[in-house]
Order: sequence, then structure tokens, then C-alpha cells
Amino acid sequence: MTENREKSEESKDYGVLFITDIIGGTPFNKAVEVSEGNPRISVVAGCNPGSILEACLTKDEVSLEELSLSAVENTKSNVVKFEMEILGNTESCEDGI
Repeated sequence: MTENREKSEESKDYGVLFITDIIGGTPFNKAVEVSEGNPRISVVAGCNPGSILEACLTKDEVSLEELSLSAVENTKSNVVKFEMEILGNTESCEDGI
């Protein structure tokens, strides 16, 4: 763990965003340990692939805090439940279309 802390100290001039799979899992817990006391490290969990890709593409354009919040918000806004909707005219057409 000391080696990880030393590496996190080296990244003080940059920002580090850890994106982990689930809250409470080993990757999340280790990322939280490394981030303790370092405001230049942020940890988020549960993001979907689209949000991760967006974070990668916008990382140079926004602050670490904005990047973290954006990853979480993008994940929330892209989770939906699909429901089938039957449209009005259900009569079959003669030609099958």
C-alpha cells in the first residue's frame, strides 16, 4: 500500500479518477485507501461503459470534480427500463407490411 501512496503523491499535479465496478468491492476499497487525504484523487463506482468512454474523451476539458460528477450523472441518465408499447392500428395489412 505504501507504494500506491507514493505513486499517488507523484500524481499531485494531475488528477486521478478511479472508476470501479461496485461499491464495497476490493478495487473500490483499495482506490478509497489510496485516495485518502489526496484531493487530486476521486473515486466513483458503478459507471456503465458509455459513461467511462465519455469520461475518457472529456478528461482534458473539465476539472476532476466535474469529471467525477459527469461520470455518475451520465450513468444515472442512461439507465432505463424498456417497455413494449403497442401502437394504435393493429389490423394486419394485406401485403404484410
